[in-house]
Amino acid sequence: MAKTIISKSGRKIHLRPPRLGDVAALRSHVNDLVAEDALILTNKPQSLSQEKQHVTHMLKEIKAGQRVQLLAFHEQKLIANAQIVKAIYRMSHVGTFGISIAKNYRGDGIGSELSKTIFQLTAEKLHVQLIDLTTYSNNQPAIRMYEKLG
Repeated sequence: MAKTIISKSGRKIHLRPPRLGDVAALRSHVNDLVAEDALILTNKPQSLSQEKQHVTHMLKEIKAGQRVQLLAFHEQKLIANAQIVKAIYRMSHVGTFGISIAKNYRGDGIGSELSKTIFQLTAEKLHVQLIDLTTYSNNQPAIRMYEKLG
């Protein structure tokens, strides 16, 4: 599923599923977030080898119907990443949501549009009944976005 959205400031943002060729861009994205000490799960820079292993696993989960994921690009630069991973066994009705947005693109409506799109894709592909998310209590911009989204 590829889609183009327009941010609040008028930037054209292209959304699409990840590919193996995105390893370097994903590594750069996560390492930029780590360097700014963004409120994401990891706090350690990733090597190219580590990121390739992660992307390979992620693509297997997508193919198996256990994950949906979209990358957001502005002028060929990866600027955001969102995914929902389906739990297993008795929790298979639950999907866990994650999102990250590059610093210079936050507050421009991209996170909201990317979230809405990943939720729609989740309904179509994963058929989960509940989407779970966690965030840090001091991540007020994310909390406001999640509250707006319901």
